[in-house]
Amino acid sequence: MSALTSTDWKSHSHTATATSRALPFPDTSKVSFMREKAMAFRDTLIVVAIQLVFRASMAMRRWNY
Repeated sequence: MSALTSTDWKSHSHTATATSRALPFPDTSKVSFMREKAMAFRDTLIVVAIQLVFRASMAMRRWNY
């Protein structure tokens, strides 16, 4: 008889609580703060890249390239 057809499966609810205790979830305020910092850094890099492209094109126009 296959193990999948047997009806003596027992739920091990203590493993779920042990896992939740072993892997604590980070504080949501700390995660959101870090995410906001990362998004601000990403936006800053985008603005700096756009400025570099714009200023390089203006310099090349000034130098007649």
